[in-house]
Amino acid sequence: MGYDDVAGRDLYALDLAGVDDAAATISLPSRYFVCLLAGAMHRLSEGEIHRLARRLLDGGAVYLIAWGPAAGRTHGLLRDAVLIAERSQAEDTVVMTSEYGGTLDDALVFLLSEATPSAAYLDSCRAALVVTVDAAVEASLVARVLEAPAEFLARMTAPG
Repeated sequence: MGYDDVAGRDLYALDLAGVDDAAATISLPSRYFVCLLAGAMHRLSEGEIHRLARRLLDGGAVYLIAWGPAAGRTHGLLRDAVLIAERSQAEDTVVMTSEYGGTLDDALVFLLSEATPSAAYLDSCRAALVVTVDAAVEASLVARVLEAPAEFLARMTAPG
């Protein structure tokens, strides 16, 4: 969709009606990526969130961020999925997870300007993915932001 000059990442969006709409494997051109999950995650079962997390982790997600209703619950389930999938417990290869409780705009600022993976992934993490689930309004906002991230960040971080 776009490119983030500051972080040096290609930007992608995936809008899903439900978890079963996601491909068995989510694949991006970058080996590793950071990912924001947004939308109606509160409507998904624990199993559905685990399946989606597994697909993202298998595709190269190294930082998972939960936003939206039930972000805390979603974050806990993402953390569980990471612990199940992790092959290494070394600090520089830990897959990061977090939750964001502010607005979607603020969560997107966090994704674009602050979400930094563990040291082992810094040089090869060249993409950011926003996955929206059952959230048409949010998906539309995400598409606009990812098409022009520099303008969005300038507007969001301007004083006053």
